[in-house]
Amino acid sequence: MVRPLVGRLDALRERLAPAVHAAAVEALALRLAARMETDVLGKRFNELGAIQLQAEVRLISDALSAATDGSVRHCFARLTQVSFLLTASSVGEATALAAEAVAAADGADGDGAGGGTPVRARQRLSAAEVCRVMQLRVEFAGHDFASMFE
Repeated sequence: MVRPLVGRLDALRERLAPAVHAAAVEALALRLAARMETDVLGKRFNELGAIQLQAEVRLISDALSAATDGSVRHCFARLTQVSFLLTASSVGEATALAAEAVAAADGADGDGAGGGTPVRARQRLSAAEVCRVMQLRVEFAGHDFASMFE
């Protein structure tokens, strides 16, 4: 999937102004990341599946970043966070990762202070989203992650 896509983006690079090409790659990355996130949130994962997801997200992000002069990693921030949370090897590690993710989201207040911007605030998962993601792991299905944040 990635190789033909990058080939088409490279062909467009020759026909478009650099700024237009970069904007097109970023728009594609945003749509692809949103679609992948929707699909991922509808599936269940074991540890190996989570590791594979993390590798695929990194591969796609890296390939699209290489297809432009800038980077599109920010477009995959939420999906990267989802894949990272899913790779926890135990309930204890999952709980710690979930708590860190929620604390980071709370720190991205979106007012511009401390580097937070409205865009960055949307790139983080909320506490409810973190709990929902952690429930996607078949090994953690019975654990109540939501009680951590009450």
